[in-house]
Amino acid sequence: MARETIELAYVAMVQLLPAKQRAVLILRDVVGWSAKEVAAALDLSVAAANSALQRARATLAEHALERDEAVADWQPTEQEQHVLAGFIDAHQRGDYQASLALMHEDIRVTMPPNPMVYDGLERMRVLLDSAFGDAALGEWRLVPAWANRQPAALSYLRRFGDSEYRAFKVDVMRVADGKIREVTTFDARLFSAFGYPEVLPSSAS
Repeated sequence: MARETIELAYVAMVQLLPAKQRAVLILRDVVGWSAKEVAAALDLSVAAANSALQRARATLAEHALERDEAVADWQPTEQEQHVLAGFIDAHQRGDYQASLALMHEDIRVTMPPNPMVYDGLERMRVLLDSAFGDAALGEWRLVPAWANRQPAALSYLRRFGDSEYRAFKVDVMRVADGKIREVTTFDARLFSAFGYPEVLPSSAS
């Protein structure tokens, strides 16, 4: 979460710079050009290019301090924690009614890069039936996480006939008014980004 926040914040902060300072900063610090190359490309003197770079770096340093303080102070809300805990509990118990109770009537679920979109509670009933109903895939174990300051659940599935819980999906939720308004579901390839293995250790299952 901190890495992602820093990367997005850097892009946002660069937009605060005047155009010339922004160009100098990117050409020097991102592209790696020399001061002489930057000066020639932007029709500046070398001294002017260096001065623009110093001012740009000073502005970014000032905003970076504010950003770091904001990241350090961030805490999930009680509402988000409550919804995430309920989502995990319902999923692991196979209680799709409890899952539906956590969702807003206008909920939307997407699964990038796949084109499927599920809008509304009735569509969610169909989706949840595939996970918990007669066509259930197996037994679930979920791990709480946070993605870009949003509640997330890493789902491990032990399929029928298998002895291990294997990484299956990541659900990132947007919570509003005490209910889930949106879920973005990613496949198991993202587990490593959260620092979790592809197979759930036996001690955690």
